[in-house]
Amino acid sequence: MEISVKGFIYHKSAEGFADCFDRLGVNKKANKFAVSDGVSKSFFPDVWAELLIEFFLQNEGRINLTDTESYKSIQKEWVKRVGEIVNRPNQKYFVRNFFLQGRPAAATFVGLHFFKENNNFKWEAIALGDSFLFYVPEDLKNITADFEKVVYLSSKKDLKFNNFPDFFDSRSVIHKGKIKQKRNDLKGGTFYLMTDALAEWFISEKQEAIDIISEWNTQADFEESITKLRKINLYNDDAAILVIPIKEDNIPEITYKDFIITNFNELLELEKIEKQKSENQNVEVKNTENNSPDQPVIEEKKIDNISKDIIEIKDNKKNEQSQTSDVSDEETKNKNENRKREKGKLGFWEKLVHPFFQYPFWIYREIDERNINNELSTTLEEDKKNIKDTTDDTEKIESKEKHSASTEEKENEKIINRKKRKRIRSGEKENKKDSPTPPDEDISSITDKF
Repeated sequence: MEISVKGFIYHKSAEGFADCFDRLGVNKKANKFAVSDGVSKSFFPDVWAELLIEFFLQNEGRINLTDTESYKSIQKEWVKRVGEIVNRPNQKYFVRNFFLQGRPAAATFVGLHFFKENNNFKWEAIALGDSFLFYVPEDLKNITADFEKVVYLSSKKDLKFNNFPDFFDSRSVIHKGKIKQKRNDLKGGTFYLMTDALAEWFISEKQEAIDIISEWNTQADFEESITKLRKINLYNDDAAILVIPIKEDNIPEITYKDFIITNFNELLELEKIEKQKSENQNVEVKNTENNSPDQPVIEEKKIDNISKDIIEIKDNKKNEQSQTSDVSDEETKNKNENRKREKGKLGFWEKLVHPFFQYPFWIYREIDERNINNELSTTLEEDKKNIKDTTDDTEKIESKEKHSASTEEKENEKIINRKKRKRIRSGEKENKKDSPTPPDEDISSITDKF
């Protein structure tokens, strides 16, 4: 018997292989083939589907449905692997809660085994759920007309698909549904093992589906074809398929001619590498956009020249500011010197007059009034500059103004008293009124005395 094998797998559109729950596998030494579909609503179904295939392929003996002990060992391995994932750092809390609550995984399965019995080649298969096995005899040219001659295996009672398939349970020995099994002589023809989306499409399209499958020779062909079919009549779900053509060559051994199997782990690694590359490219693009948004890239020499020009402009501005500051300093010095000279002159004449006249009252009064007026004007100006419309400051100004008014009154009183003293000395009689005489009054009596 000459056997060829082609196997491909693809994820849902808008997802990746990391989100794919379908699995497939082949063991040429044991002549075993398997496809499994993890139920997406269950807990870590991809790990469970992978373990079911591993267990089936590694066991070189015949299929034994009553071997519950071996099945329990698969369940223990699932608990171990999922426990390692759940206990990883930064794992989400609800994932740990689901694991502690005993959430199970579920997966459909179909397995095929070739073996020799009494010098005759046989095949046997088991299935649970809506993963299907189809066998198309070599002499059947058009399955659309003779679909009843196609051998198929599944635990489904009819060919209608839904979201509640039978499955193997990762925690309970009792499964959902009843495992189906078939066996027959191995003859020329083709076996198709596939998950539910492809099985539904195969049953619907029949011969046209076989013609399309015959063109799948690489993983790229498979992905391209699946993408096109999803736009027409293929349900958007994970897809896995094994195509196994059998030719009778009258040789008492099973030989493998063509063997094209997609390695799912390699697909995962390639996807991770591509994802990392795209993330790095996005980071680089963002960095370039942040550094020079909507501007052409400038050469290093041009940047150096621009920076030098900026530095020169800054230096010129500093020099100008320093020059203006020097000029202003000179002006202020000159003003201060002039003020000192004026003060010095005034001080000199005051000193000159003092020893001879000892400050007569008229000089004293003028100097005193001038000093008082200057002091009042300077204090008022300073206060007006520092005050900013506050009630406290206005009270200060009012108090100062009252003080200035009181000082003026005192000076007036002093002047009046001096005049009175003069009159007393000169023998003049004191008038009853201190105020000056009105202009219409006769002042001849006063002038006659002089």
